[in-house]
Amino acid sequence: MLTAFFLEATFLGVMLFGWGRVPNWLQVFAAVMVAIGTAISTFWILAANSWMQTPSGHEIADGVAVPVDWWAIIFNASFPYRLAHMLNASYLTAGFVVLAVGARYILADRHPDQARTMMRMSLYLLAVLAPLQLLIGDQHGSTRSSTSR
Repeated sequence: MLTAFFLEATFLGVMLFGWGRVPNWLQVFAAVMVAIGTAISTFWILAANSWMQTPSGHEIADGVAVPVDWWAIIFNASFPYRLAHMLNASYLTAGFVVLAVGARYILADRHPDQARTMMRMSLYLLAVLAPLQLLIGDQHGSTRSSTSR
C-alpha cells in the first residue's frame, strides 16, 4: 500500500510540476503510472474493506481474529465484485468529466474538433460502462446475500 502511495505521489508531482518542463512522452508515462498506483491502492483498500464485510480465512483465538489463509482473506467472496464495481465507477466518473469538458468547449466555441472527439469517445465509453455497472452491482448484491449470516 505504501509503495502504491509513493508511486502515485511521485508521478503526480511529475504531471503537475513538470508541465512544459519534461517531454510529452514522460507526461503520458506519468499519467499511466498514477493510474496504476491508484488501481493498486484501490485493490488493497477494497481487500481490507471486503474482508470486514465478508470475513474468511481466519480463526478466532482468545477473541482475536488470527489469519489462517491469506489468499482467502484477500480474495474473499465479495472482493472481486467490489473491485470491479469501484474501478468501473471511477472510469464512469472520468467519462462524465471528459464529456462535460467537451460540452463546455462546444458551448464556448473553443477547439470544436477536439471537443467533438472528446464527447464522442466519452459517450461510447459511457454507453458500455453504465450498463456494465448495473450488472456488476447486481452480481455483488447476489454474492453478498448468499454469504450473509
